[in-house]
Amino acid sequence: MKQHLRKISVAVFTVLCCMACDSGDIVPKSDSGNKKIVATVSFTHVETIPAVRERKLAFMSYTQPGDEQPNRIHVITSAQEGTPTELSLTQVPDDTRQVVLALVDQDNQIIYPFFEKEINSSSDRVDLGAVTVNLIAYDRVQKQLFNQSCLDCHSGGNLSRGLNLGEGQSYRAIVNVESKVPGMPIVKPGDAEGSLMVKQLTDYDTGSFHTTLTTLKDNDITLLKAWISGGAPVN
Repeated sequence: MKQHLRKISVAVFTVLCCMACDSGDIVPKSDSGNKKIVATVSFTHVETIPAVRERKLAFMSYTQPGDEQPNRIHVITSAQEGTPTELSLTQVPDDTRQVVLALVDQDNQIIYPFFEKEINSSSDRVDLGAVTVNLIAYDRVQKQLFNQSCLDCHSGGNLSRGLNLGEGQSYRAIVNVESKVPGMPIVKPGDAEGSLMVKQLTDYDTGSFHTTLTTLKDNDITLLKAWISGGAPVN
């Protein structure tokens, strides 16, 4: 009899434990909703979409602007040049108040936002309309490349070779500025291979210390080359 009661107790305990288990949803069920958010985005310079975990192009929703983590995220790994692509977020919590398309790091922290939209609609479907995103904006070069990999030596009072790559300083310090190599400006608009900065970041044969930077990724070089080849625009 005791053995039979013990089996019943174990079975009841197991059922209660299973009922208490987390469902595994991104957000608790009580916070989830049926909202869908869509945007039709045309990307230019799709070759600069990151393909490494340290850099991601992500469409994200946030409960409140300034939250550390999104409540929903859609990572874009590829797109066709100039072709409208529908991005969508589903089962978005009803209290969501912001949507962001941004370059983020592996922890989903924003490196550079391409656009941000406030969400105030109570509708189950929110359509943000058509958006064109230029993936080689200079501010992205600043945030993704210079801020991540260069400022230890090229900002503040510690300016290696007098080169200032800090925000608000870098553009005029590099574009059409003569370098130590005659006939090779630091950045020559329209000519990535004729720009000293590209040479220094890719000169693996001579062992340039720039190529050993652990924060420097192949996609950073792709972005730099595309920006320069596109005329090194300031915006």
